[in-house]
This record gives sequence, structure tokens and C-alpha cells, in this order.
Amino acid sequence: VLSDPTGDLISSYAEGIQIRNQFDIKRAHIHIDIKSSSIDKLYVKKNICDYDIVHFAGHCEYDHCRPEQAGWVLEDGRFTSGDIHSLGQSMPLPSLVFSNACYSAKVGDEGGTISFKERNYSLASAFLFSGVRHYIGSIRWLDDASSLLFAREFYHQVISGKSIGES
Repeated sequence: VLSDPTGDLISSYAEGIQIRNQFDIKRAHIHIDIKSSSIDKLYVKKNICDYDIVHFAGHCEYDHCRPEQAGWVLEDGRFTSGDIHSLGQSMPLPSLVFSNACYSAKVGDEGGTISFKERNYSLASAFLFSGVRHYIGSIRWLDDASSLLFAREFYHQVISGKSIGES
């Protein structure tokens, strides 16, 4: 669980704690780590491939003019689609990435035409093209309370044995 990487989202920090606590009931079978605040690109690059599931709760930015710069906002900059593509070429990525952040699945402007470049550089596409089997993200702004409720229900279903799709 990567929560509140920039140290300015109290609700994201709380989300990380709640997700960790939710998995705690299965601690004999599931190992869960949480990192909050002071998360930089090197930390993510060094550790993301060590896990089957990565839950990110923080900021994500999307720039329509520069889609290749879309990414998770970390302490020292963005973890971009280019970073993901590079990692995917050298090591297996997690099976599930849950990116609970505004615009973390955004591709182009609503109602407009979307170029191949924009699709290729979206955060969701980067993870999926690089080997992540399941990606959950948002195409717009998220309300903190609603997104936490969704995440908790999703993990409740997963923990109780439902498939990712059912959950």
C-alpha cells in the first residue's frame, strides 16, 4: 500500500491504514506492507515488482498536451507511463494495481478523438501493456469518502474469495 506519497492528503493516509487493517485478518496468509509519505520514484521502482498487489492512494496528474507525462505524483516528481514501460521490460509487475487517484485511468479529453499515442501513454495502458493483469483507476476526479468505500468493498470481496472481476 502506497498512501499519501506527497504528505498532503490526510484522507489517503487514512485509506492506507484502513486497507492494511482490512487485510490484517488474513495476516497468516497475506503479507501486507504500507508506506506513507516520503515516497519517491526510486522507492517505487525498487519495490513495486516485489508485490502481487499494489494499492496507490494519492495524486495522479494527466496532461493532455503531454500524455507521456501522466503519472502518480510522488515526493520527487511523477512516476510516469515511461517508468512503467521500462520496468515491465526487465521484471514482472504486480498482478493487480489499484490506483485510487483522480485521473489515474484518464485517456484524452471526453468526447474528443483519442490518438494512439494518448492511449499508449495513459497510466492504465502502461501498466496493462507491461504485464499487469488487472488495473483499477479513475477517469475523473474522485471524492475521498466514496473512493475509500469502493476500495474497502472491493478488497472485502477479494479477501472473501471472489475473483477480481466479481469484486
